Amino acid sequence: MGGNTGPYALRQLGVDTFILSNDVEGYLRNTNIIDSGRGTKRAMTAANKAFMEWHQESGRSLSE
Repeated sequence: MGGNTGPYALRQLGVDTFILSNDVEGYLRNTNIIDSGRGTKRAMTAANKAFMEWHQESGRSLSE
């Protein structure tokens, strides 16, 4: 399995997770949150950090 298969499977199981879709990746790049390859450890760490901050600030789920 690769790509977004894991996050989609987790969502189906009821686990709150974000999906790094093309639109989400575009936003993260436009706001300079990520600047490397989509699947790199650095990009995934930066995306996760951003989502956790937004989750705490807003109180919304990661899938919203």
